Amino acid sequence: MSKTTDTTKVDNTTKNLDEFMKKQEAKGEQQVKELLINKGINLDSSKGQFLGATSQVLNSISNGSLNQSDIKKIIQQGADEFYKETGRNMTYGEMRDMYG
Repeated sequence: MSKTTDTTKVDNTTKNLDEFMKKQEAKGEQQVKELLINKGINLDSSKGQFLGATSQVLNSISNGSLNQSDIKKIIQQGADEFYKETGRNMTYGEMRDMYG
């Protein structure tokens, strides 16, 4: 294989991984939004209620209705899908890129 072909293959692989990660990030964000809505947390920031939603999240964590396992489940699903797509575990940096 020529150097140009190798470089093109790497560029395409990187592009495909970037696209996959962006889709996974959006999917994870949607899953978190759905989780919070299901826990009764109002996410309507268009009405200036972002601070109220933040307060509701903190209260839900404090009273136990929202816990680590809820969030870990979403991240684990993403990690499993990442493994299926790439054949490897995601790096810490990739996890941070996708889930913050």
